[in-house]
Amino acid sequence: MTRRKKNTPSSIENPHPTVTSVADLARYLGLSDWTVSRALNGHSEVNIKTRERVEQAVEKLGFRPNLYARGLRGKGSGMVGVCISGLYIPVLNEKIYHLQESLRKRRLRSLLEITLHDKRNEFRTVADFIRIRTEGIVFLYSKMSASESSRVLGGMAAVHIDPQFTQETPSVSLDRRRAMQLLIDHLWSLGHRKIALVGADFHDLWRYPALAEYVDSRGFDPADVLQTLPLPEGKVSSIETGRFLVQKLISESRKLPTAVIALNDLVAFGALQALKDAGIDVPGRVSVTGFDNIDVAAHSCPRLTTIDQNPEAVMERAAAMLAAEIARPAGEKSITIHELVEPFLIVGESTGPARSDRR
Repeated sequence: MTRRKKNTPSSIENPHPTVTSVADLARYLGLSDWTVSRALNGHSEVNIKTRERVEQAVEKLGFRPNLYARGLRGKGSGMVGVCISGLYIPVLNEKIYHLQESLRKRRLRSLLEITLHDKRNEFRTVADFIRIRTEGIVFLYSKMSASESSRVLGGMAAVHIDPQFTQETPSVSLDRRRAMQLLIDHLWSLGHRKIALVGADFHDLWRYPALAEYVDSRGFDPADVLQTLPLPEGKVSSIETGRFLVQKLISESRKLPTAVIALNDLVAFGALQALKDAGIDVPGRVSVTGFDNIDVAAHSCPRLTTIDQNPEAVMERAAAMLAAEIARPAGEKSITIHELVEPFLIVGESTGPARSDRR
């Protein structure tokens, strides 16, 4: 009787070749190392069919580049440093999620560092990212000037998201000027001519100038229309801040403004609570707007009128800009690009026509 040969690891044919490097993957696909490398980095000049073919092979073969080894050989680590001032409002969590997803599509991974609104921490963070050989850096809400940023980066690939100052490196921002125009135009069309800006004042360059310019263009004095309530010291909760400021507004005003533009949705929730506690109907007596369009804004009572920051579009553009910067040949100067992303007005039930009989 013929004895059947037992299957052993050496006798079972491996359904897929062993792929441990970009060169192996390129040979498997019959493509050049250069084409595969650019496809893995999401470079826009790679044909979409070629990029899809590379991506399908990567998933099929379970290929994962050795990022540390790539860094030692000077070929890039595939890691990106993300430098952010803080994670203190829900929309920032959403932005980070979309940023990471956009980077992953380009075969990039991210390391997150929170700088706590301290420019010195930004400098230290950049130095750390350079030391561990990240391929680029994403800044969110950087406090560095253009000259400071250029000096500390030393030519490293970088992109800024919503920077405080115009940068020499590529940047993308929400068009906050347009966002504020959308809010005040909505309130103006409802007849509101006395509006409180809760959580900001004329020092807030992202908000006040656009509001004042709009009011001035309608033939009104911004000082007569816009009442500012800046953030108080020591308040850490946005909801508590909104509630505190509107309680103060109610107690100190001989005649309430007809509308409130809150710094963000959480401040707006605090404002809504303060108005409710005082027996003031929203939007019957005072209209309230927020900013960010966080998930719970659609479930507040009343449903909040707010601005959607379009975070997915902002982060997708930032990731694309950074990938292009990483692919830029050594020694080639970065191209300065400043892009604005359009916001959206979400009209809820917290805004309504102004009434003339309000105290």
